[in-house]
Order: sequence, then C-alpha cells, then structure tokens
Amino acid sequence: MGASPSLFAFDDKGKGMVEWRYGDSIGENVLTLSKRKRYGTLHAVHTVVPCFFSWCEKPSTAFCRNKRLLFIMVLWSVFAITPASTQTEPAETKRLYIGLEGGYAYNMLYSSAGYRAFTEYQNGHGFTIGIPARYQFFDWLAVQTTFQYTQKNHALVRTGLNSAIHSEWTNSYLELPLMANFSFGGKRLRGFLNTGGYIGLWADSHIKGSARGLSQNPFDVDAIYYESYDEQVPWDNKRDQRFEAGLLAGIGVQYALSFCTFYVEGRFNYGLTDMQKDYMIQKVPRINDTITIQAGVLFNANLFSVFTGAKK
Repeated sequence: MGASPSLFAFDDKGKGMVEWRYGDSIGENVLTLSKRKRYGTLHAVHTVVPCFFSWCEKPSTAFCRNKRLLFIMVLWSVFAITPASTQTEPAETKRLYIGLEGGYAYNMLYSSAGYRAFTEYQNGHGFTIGIPARYQFFDWLAVQTTFQYTQKNHALVRTGLNSAIHSEWTNSYLELPLMANFSFGGKRLRGFLNTGGYIGLWADSHIKGSARGLSQNPFDVDAIYYESYDEQVPWDNKRDQRFEAGLLAGIGVQYALSFCTFYVEGRFNYGLTDMQKDYMIQKVPRINDTITIQAGVLFNANLFSVFTGAKK
C-alpha cells in the first residue's frame, strides 16, 4: 500500500507544523484521522514561501496577471487527490472511458490596439473537436484529459471612414488539458465540475481581410481602392510564441447508460502565456481566453471485453 496523502498547516502557537494523515484502520476499510507535529521542516517553509511570493511579484511576470500562483495551486489540487482514490472504492467503479466531443469556441483576445486610432480588436468565433479519455476512481471523482483541436480566432477592424479595412485571423491550436472531474446527483443523470490546466501548441495561422491599395485609374488619384487578401501567416521565430498554457474550469450535465455516457459542458480556458515572445520593449500582451460549449459521448473502454464475455 502506498503512502497516505498528508495535509500540513501551522499550529495555533506557531511552534511547528501539524500534519493530518489519512490511514487505513487495521482490518477495516474505514479511514481514520491522526495528528502529529513536525518541527524539522518549519525553517524551510519560512525560507521558501517568502522567496516564492517575492519572485511572483517581479515586474517581468506582471503580464501574467498574477496567474502563476493560481496555476500551481490548481495543479497541486488535481494531483493531491488522486493517490487516495485507490484505497476504498470497489473495483467495478474504476473504469476507463474514451469518446468523442465537439462544439463551439468563442475566443476573447486580451490585448490593446495601442496608439492606433479608430482601431480595435474583436473576439472571434470558431469550433473545437477532441478525443477525451476519463478514468473513474470514485462515482464522484475522475481524472480526464483530451487531445483536442481548438480555433482561437480574432479580428482587427478599423472604424469611421476606414471601416472597410479589416483583418481576420484563424488560429489553430492543438491542446492537451488535464483536469479533475467532480460529479454529483443521481445514478444516471448527474451534474459535474471540471477544474485543472492545459498546455498547447499554436499549430497554424491564417489571415484574410482587405487593405487600402493603389488606384486602378491613373487619371483619378483620389479614388479609394481596397484590395482583398487571403493567405497563410508565416512563422516568425523571434516574435511568435507557439507554446501556450493556462487554467480551465467547466460545468456540465451528463446522462449515463450501461455502455456509454452523454454529456454537455461549458468550459472557460484562462490563458497564462502570451502569443508573442519578449522581442521588443513595452510589448503589448496578446493572450487568449476562450469559452467553449461542447457535447460529447464517452464509451466504456471495457465494452469489447463485455461483448466477448457474453458470447462465451
């Protein structure tokens, strides 16, 4: 049996740390709670914690909008709960599910047009599709990941007399989220919450729009002419940051059958990384925050063995 998870906190006198451990009672499946004090790690905690917070407050990390601390806290919460999941739950509850999901993606670009007058960024519409995998530990707790493709689009438009000038970007991302899935409700119809983080790769970028061009009439130099374009965006290794990471939270409802589970979910992806590297002074950040509304189905990975066993 592996080591039981522990939760540490300072005692009320500040002289040490209190460790709350979950361990198995002898001959029973009932979890008991024990407490003991530790003094050897107190100095390390007093040393490391202030250093960590001072590091988060450096000016170089200001563009993250205080996201580093949240990122570490959420990842810790995901992994801290998983070791205890194999101690008391019946074996038939532990199942692996694999399926398919897809839906609508609404991307919000956190940025600014800066000094450019009569110019603004607009949010973009796209879609997402993926292959989810979920491992069920308890009837209320699972760990889920998805290999997914998501569009994170946005536009740059001019207003006023230059309203005909605009640019629209279609940005394709390959993402891999990791989240804890908490469910509640009845045996078949249940609600659920997802929380965790994600990493991804900016795989492709395409741009289309219109810009002011040269007049086609040599006798009318004052004529306004607009030229349309539709092309691939070449990568700039000095400027483009193709790696992304962030936090996510989702809420949804699911309906379970004997061999599969249908679900609908709304999810918010909170970006931690900029689309640009630090290639210039006073760079304007460009960070993607994305809302997705998706539906999917998860199949029991043991479905094939169930069918083959029924034939015997």
